[in-house]
Amino acid sequence: EELIKLRRTYNVHMVFFTDSIFNDRSGNHLALAEEMIRNDVTMAWSAYFRPSAMTRDQLRLLKRSGLKAIEAGTDAGCDETLQAMGKPFSMDEVRQFHRLCVSERVPCAHFVIFGGPGETMDTVRQGIDNLNQLEHAVVFPFSGVRLHRQTALFRRAVKEGVVSENDSLLRPVFYFSPAVNPDEMNAVL
Repeated sequence: EELIKLRRTYNVHMVFFTDSIFNDRSGNHLALAEEMIRNDVTMAWSAYFRPSAMTRDQLRLLKRSGLKAIEAGTDAGCDETLQAMGKPFSMDEVRQFHRLCVSERVPCAHFVIFGGPGETMDTVRQGIDNLNQLEHAVVFPFSGVRLHRQTALFRRAVKEGVVSENDSLLRPVFYFSPAVNPDEMNAVL
């Protein structure tokens, strides 16, 4: 109903769903796509996706509903750092997801954070190599992970002495693995 109103009342032609993981495991994104098609909501859209299992039929459904591009929360460049960040997918799944997007002509950008938990200079180089293998890809690399209170990473940063329990974090503070020098890492990136 909101999309119909945006289209009819405000002549909106494109929306971006800002849900942090649009393609949730429950399949709500597929139900939304079906409703958009059923209600003839002619509007282009994009969203943040988890780069994991998706079938060709599912991607085609999303395209029929107006999907124009995907922004993938790949978040790390190799299996070691994906695991250290608690991601429920592997680089093989990222590659499969990306190949599917390329084969269906859906532009796919990958957001990748370097310097997070488990990062070393070897994983940085491995991550760069992995990302360079993604055909027709745009990669947005980020340096360091912003800390927020009441997260596992904040607790880890306190234990590692990166921040103290009492730091306000009002000004952004970024976590870097103790195994990397941020300046050296950024030069390699």
